[in-house]
Amino acid sequence: MAFTAHSMRDDRGFTLVELVTVLAIIALLVAIALASYVTSVRYTTRMLCAANRRGFTRSASIFTAEHNSTQPATLEDLRPYVRNFDSAAHCPADDRLIEWDAAGMEAVCTYPGHQP
Repeated sequence: MAFTAHSMRDDRGFTLVELVTVLAIIALLVAIALASYVTSVRYTTRMLCAANRRGFTRSASIFTAEHNSTQPATLEDLRPYVRNFDSAAHCPADDRLIEWDAAGMEAVCTYPGHQP
């Protein structure tokens, strides 16, 4: 019985090239998923901030109607009109307090990534 190099080789495992290829594919899929996740989180944060600002603007309208056209001077004036005031009054991106523009009667998010 003659033994050759091929017959002595153990074919039960994976080659290094196969392992590296699979790891590269997995890394690519993780990079795509991570980029999609980051984009999704930014979009959701922006939409939550916009919804909070709209809620404060609506609450200001109710405040104005109930107080005979007296505009709310501060964000705190709107506390009775906003459900979950403490969480809604903070920017979802960096937890800073949303500012109130009394002249424009609107909530302003000062986070640089948010557009009014």
